[in-house]
Amino acid sequence: MISTSFFAPGEPEVEVHPVVLFSIVDHFSRREEGQGRVIGTLLGKVHGNKVEVCSCFPVPHTELEEVSINTDFHATMLALNQRVEPDHQVVGWYSTGGSRTPTRGRCAGRPCARLRTRR
Repeated sequence: MISTSFFAPGEPEVEVHPVVLFSIVDHFSRREEGQGRVIGTLLGKVHGNKVEVCSCFPVPHTELEEVSINTDFHATMLALNQRVEPDHQVVGWYSTGGSRTPTRGRCAGRPCARLRTRR
């Protein structure tokens, strides 16, 4: 299996399964007309200093002055996913699309980690 890992010295290593990347791209390509971005939840496992992102699901949201997510939908999807994979937990979220801002592409105020692909 090919996996993609994000890492930075002194930071946790994050391994992302390919299905997660394809799911995010699919979510973005199927967004409603006029919707600038999509938001979703990342699920996986934490092993010490390594985070393994195994799956994800989209979360409906609205954007006016603030972003508001559908928390009932999120809770239902999380419960359904955990019935199939009980050891998976929420390990993060994704947001893609929309306009570029000075903070996009940065993690906690610093540039995001490098990208590494392993076989």
